[in-house]
Amino acid sequence: MNQRVGKKIFSLLCLFVLKSTFATSTLDLIPDQLDFKELKKLESRMYEWVQKTGKEDLVQISQMSQRPSEVELIEFLFPHLLPENYKGRSLYLNCFHLYDQLSKKKDRPSYDKWKQCVLYDYRQPEDYMQDVMSKIEKQLKK
Repeated sequence: MNQRVGKKIFSLLCLFVLKSTFATSTLDLIPDQLDFKELKKLESRMYEWVQKTGKEDLVQISQMSQRPSEVELIEFLFPHLLPENYKGRSLYLNCFHLYDQLSKKKDRPSYDKWKQCVLYDYRQPEDYMQDVMSKIEKQLKK
């Protein structure tokens, strides 16, 4: 019982320490002019954030009900950056292969497949997800 309490306190301390590196909102992380080049830059920033946060802390975060904005964005667009033992990682990876195809082809059919997957998986996508989808749609090849 004592060890269990210690783990909970450790988790809370980790969250408190990491809180200073969290964005205030997931929408804050998304550039106003989001194109495929900016998505690559965003992926690089999220990779750096994952490296700075560390695998153990990410696993702890995955078990919390409130997650940092960076984690929400990573779960949505870049789940391949999450550690193998991250809770729910396989679910977040469900649409990633379609997103990966979209980022390579940048065409309407790829976008439609990815969007359909997102709408199916999330049922009611969050505002930041809808914002990303809308901005990506505007960048598709004509």
